[in-house]
Amino acid sequence: MQCRVDTHPLCVIRDIRGFVNNMIRNETMTEKDLLIALTLYNMSAELLKEFALKIVKPYFGGNMNRANRSLLEKAVEEETIVN
Repeated sequence: MQCRVDTHPLCVIRDIRGFVNNMIRNETMTEKDLLIALTLYNMSAELLKEFALKIVKPYFGGNMNRANRSLLEKAVEEETIVN
């Protein structure tokens, strides 16, 4: 898959995985060392509001960070199963 940075979630995940794998090869890392801030581009306020109301509030107790983390983990797991 050809990717431009910040255009496809799986590409971003792949890039983060590569970064993490390179860092782990070079030194011992803890989970705290791997925390990043994530910026979303081209996201409509309406889509974000709908996501918060239909997914985040009922399934994650309103915690957007937990929802994003869970969805990223599931995407990585599914990609691993497919490949």
